[in-house]
Amino acid sequence: MSPDDANRLPDGVGELLAAADRTELLSLDPDAGPTREPGHFWSWRVLGTATVEQPDVRRRLLAALERGVAENTGWVRACFTPRHGIRAARGGASVDLVVCFECAQVYIYRDCKLSDSVRVSDSPEPVFDQVLTAAGVPLAPKRAE
Repeated sequence: MSPDDANRLPDGVGELLAAADRTELLSLDPDAGPTREPGHFWSWRVLGTATVEQPDVRRRLLAALERGVAENTGWVRACFTPRHGIRAARGGASVDLVVCFECAQVYIYRDCKLSDSVRVSDSPEPVFDQVLTAAGVPLAPKRAE
């Protein structure tokens, strides 16, 4: 893999996540499948949302995500069954991440358009789950392997 092909968050995404005026962590239901019904997060049913107001929690989520992206050495699975999402906004800019730890993929939407994707390990999942659970948000059941 050349340095230009390195798996990393695209320019500006990490910065927006770190400096966001509003950050939400979402629990998604992958079993409902994608739909175009209103109220869904990029076509996935939302089980609940945790508003992340504490800067230390936001930093912990971002650090876990960046670590997971750095850890992935190129593998992905063919599925896409996301259980997590992040929505962040600052001023007029926004970024949404739809995260599937099962298949090691993150789809990145900037300003309401799919712009990028990155690979991720499953190491951030416990951090994401802890934040959601602490906020009383239900988690989608994981598939037995």
